[in-house]
Amino acid sequence: MRFSAAEKKILGDNSSGSSEILNAVVDHIIDRLQAQACRRAAVAQTVRFIDTLTDQYASMAIIACGGAQIKGILTDYLEANLQPAQLLRALQSFRFDLGQMKERAVKNCRGLFRRKTTLATYSNSSMVRKVVSHYRGKIRSVCLSESRPICEGKLAADYFAGLGITVTYCVDMLLPTFFKEADYFLIGADRVGHKYLTNKIGTAALLALAGQVGVKRVVLFESMKLMPGSGDLRDFPEHDRREVWKGKAGRNITVCNRYFEVIPVNLVDLFISDLGVDSYKSLRRRMRTGHRNDVRF
Repeated sequence: MRFSAAEKKILGDNSSGSSEILNAVVDHIIDRLQAQACRRAAVAQTVRFIDTLTDQYASMAIIACGGAQIKGILTDYLEANLQPAQLLRALQSFRFDLGQMKERAVKNCRGLFRRKTTLATYSNSSMVRKVVSHYRGKIRSVCLSESRPICEGKLAADYFAGLGITVTYCVDMLLPTFFKEADYFLIGADRVGHKYLTNKIGTAALLALAGQVGVKRVVLFESMKLMPGSGDLRDFPEHDRREVWKGKAGRNITVCNRYFEVIPVNLVDLFISDLGVDSYKSLRRRMRTGHRNDVRF
């Protein structure tokens, strides 16, 4: 199947957060359909692109859920003979709702920043970047690590430094030595369920070590990432072994390169989303009943 250069770039993005990828998808679709006057062939091709996208990013709940909603909008247009203006309004409304979801989550973090705060983080979560940007006047410093194998932590470090924040950047296994200086270990998530969440490989060990030194462990996410289930490891494909082993591996050596892992929710102290602030127990109740179960900081 042939994809445009913009679509290939999205499908090849291994360093951005999942909500950031979804926003790029929506912007690309709106721009493309506006340029092609919402021709049916272009819409049909976009549906095929969404199918490929959701298959590729099966571990990312917001892409799975958001992609299904976008596909529904596009399919309605094709099957119900809607007007082009109606299609574009529906997509723009979806994009607006995504932005509002993130803004509400950011506001729900205000209890973390009642005083000057030192943060530790991991990987390159767009939610964490958004929160750090919003509360940067209350942040003393940020410590984070490479996040191998593709080292997207460097992108986050450059972003925080650009905000005027003091940054310590280190190799992954050195990060726990800085936890004792941090008030919070603040991370994003790609999927949040009753018992498990998924995030970058290495997150579970870091959460466990942060808990041992008494650092408050906080996960930020949009409610579209809520997805019941166990987090099947089959959702996490193996990536190119050459990222971690140059050349041909020797005899009796199997090289494994996986980006994501399944993490028990009880390793997290607070979950903050557009719905409110939860412990892992109240998050389970919220997912079961749909009721608000806010916890205090």
